[in-house]
Amino acid sequence: MLLYSQFTNIGIVMAAARGEGFFENELAVALQMLQNYASLLAKQESNCLSEVAVAR
Repeated sequence: MLLYSQFTNIGIVMAAARGEGFFENELAVALQMLQNYASLLAKQESNCLSEVAVAR
């Protein structure tokens, strides 16, 4: 039983991380997508931390 839909953002990330579905034979694509997603999350975190620092 899945706790998320396969066609949502988290579902796509999980499929890439597991090498399932579309990513089964496209592991290089999965790796690139996961690296891009990690970079985006790191930028968002950095922006949030910057906003907190400015607010203080």
